[in-house]
Amino acid sequence: MRWQSVAPTQPIDVLGVTANCFVFQFRRHIGATSATWVPRFSSDLLTSDAAGFTHLGSVNNGDGTETVAFCSIAPAPARAFGSLQVTVSP
Repeated sequence: MRWQSVAPTQPIDVLGVTANCFVFQFRRHIGATSATWVPRFSSDLLTSDAAGFTHLGSVNNGDGTETVAFCSIAPAPARAFGSLQVTVSP
């Protein structure tokens, strides 16, 4: 698993509270239906968690890929790291 360091944060309204969330974006092939993508979050690089993300949306890039964006539900800490767990079904 590779970690992406110091992810960007952005203010977002979650349940009526505006806070900086950890924004995780990645590109994927639109037709890749046999794979699942799970964003993971860590504040210490020792442990990671797949829970606590909400899907912000997807944008078609016009080249057969899309950019998918997730945001952490909890406010982002000062240092945050993200990784993407990809599982391919046979």
